[in-house]
Amino acid sequence: MTDELERLEQRLADAIEASDWASAAELLHDDFVLTSSLGTGLSVDKAAWLETGIALDTQRLASRDRQIEIFGDVGVVVWRMD
Repeated sequence: MTDELERLEQRLADAIEASDWASAAELLHDDFVLTSSLGTGLSVDKAAWLETGIALDTQRLASRDRQIEIFGDVGVVVWRMD
């Protein structure tokens, strides 16, 4: 499952960098929540995050510090974007 999550995370990072919000929306589960200490808010749901993302210039974003944890049939990917 870790390899699959790594591939999906890379596809999501690529979609975000390309401002391809339709692809990002397809990749994210409806239960997606963004947690951040930055201006996006501490806990942002999928719809709000996609709405906010559309206004961003994402072509210079880079993902880093990726961590993947598997909990039974649930996987969690955490990473930072600069």
